Amino acid sequence: MAENNKTIQIPHDLEIEKAVLGAVLIDKNVVDTMLTTIKNKEVFYKTSHRIIYQAIENLNNQQIGIDMLTVVDEVKKILKNGENLDAEIVGITQAVSSSAHLEFHCRILHQKWIKREIHFNSLKIANEALDNDSDALNVMGKVEKIIENINSKISGDGQEKSMEDVLMELGKKAEILSNLKPNEVCGVTSGIAAIDKQTGGWQNSDLIVLAARPGMGKTAAVIKTMSANVQKGDAIGVFSLEMSKKQLVMRMICNESDFHMDHFTKIGFKEKNQIETYMDVASKMKDYPLFVDDRPGLHIKDLCHKARSWKAKHDIKMLIVDYLQLINAEDGAGKRNREQEISTISRSLKGLAKELDIPVIALSQLSRSVENRGGMKRPLLSDLRESGAIEQDADIVAFLYRPEYYGMEVSPDFFPHLTQTNANSEFIIAKFRSGATDVIPIFFDKNKAKFMDPNEREFISKIPEENEIPFA
Repeated sequence: MAENNKTIQIPHDLEIEKAVLGAVLIDKNVVDTMLTTIKNKEVFYKTSHRIIYQAIENLNNQQIGIDMLTVVDEVKKILKNGENLDAEIVGITQAVSSSAHLEFHCRILHQKWIKREIHFNSLKIANEALDNDSDALNVMGKVEKIIENINSKISGDGQEKSMEDVLMELGKKAEILSNLKPNEVCGVTSGIAAIDKQTGGWQNSDLIVLAARPGMGKTAAVIKTMSANVQKGDAIGVFSLEMSKKQLVMRMICNESDFHMDHFTKIGFKEKNQIETYMDVASKMKDYPLFVDDRPGLHIKDLCHKARSWKAKHDIKMLIVDYLQLINAEDGAGKRNREQEISTISRSLKGLAKELDIPVIALSQLSRSVENRGGMKRPLLSDLRESGAIEQDADIVAFLYRPEYYGMEVSPDFFPHLTQTNANSEFIIAKFRSGATDVIPIFFDKNKAKFMDPNEREFISKIPEENEIPFA
């Protein structure tokens, strides 16, 4: 009997609501975590908490820094009636000491909100079901509609598209393709015309995995891509887990000028005009919309949060991860093997590409089995290091291959396709979900650690051989 007399409480937790809002107020770096987990203010049960959430969301959309003062000011704009929540905001801030468990708390609130939605809608349906004049099939239809609406809110709305919508999008894309000028692409350019001709550029929502052995030139290849796009004003986000921001920018300078790596690592500037040239290049590059996070050992969840923030604030057109095996995916719930971690990482990157609707390029190491193979030592899909999930999740898997790396001469007898095109390297498309696999001849300038179209070779400037340095 006691069980039947139990008081029913509407699902909510005001203390956790305070903890979530307080975490964002004391740590602006976690706002993206809250906004991507809690997608609407209704998740908060208390009206004042909904208003504070709305203020934080407004500030984030306007790219205004979030702290207690800016939120107080934005809340006053929302209320418009002279009221304020100053004391409540101060109290929320003082009640929280850490943002450590924010994501966990957000998910609790999300669960309680779903239960509230189910509860309130169930009451409406229950009343209709008890009405003798109501049609049973109509009631069933309303039940299905309620569940559909709740699912839509959970997934963030607007994710489901009709066949008509999809056909319209495909028609628009075909129309854009038909009006392209020579050497233009519909996707994001790779920076190398021969690759763009085969792929149409890197396409939105695609995960592109570029793999090679250490020192083959993976970073050099994506720097070419980065330079080609930021020069056009397209924003690019880069997670450089191995190379520092300074090293990355140094490589970009060499990519876009007559400078060689040695100028920044060994010999410096010996002539006055070199300093002037550097200042000209720096003046141009300082406005590039390039956003780099070079924290080592970044967790995949932190990477995804930062990428979402870049997309919201800067509308990045592409994301580059250098490189996949350096990302951490340990969840603290017991030690997993590395293959499981890599699988989690590759799935997350593919999901991120779809969510943000941009191409994601992830660099990847190849296993040592390539080195032990006889013959030309060309890489295979089975050489992808630590997980077959990379191959499964990727829309494109490409390899870089330079015969010189293995001490082989690029001769007409063994590499006729390279000598005929004035190339010295291969860009091997081993998997292409939307097209054909292919081997594309390209050229690598080792003095500048730069990949290019073979027909660009005439612009290569030489430096003494003793100044040539290793590349990554």
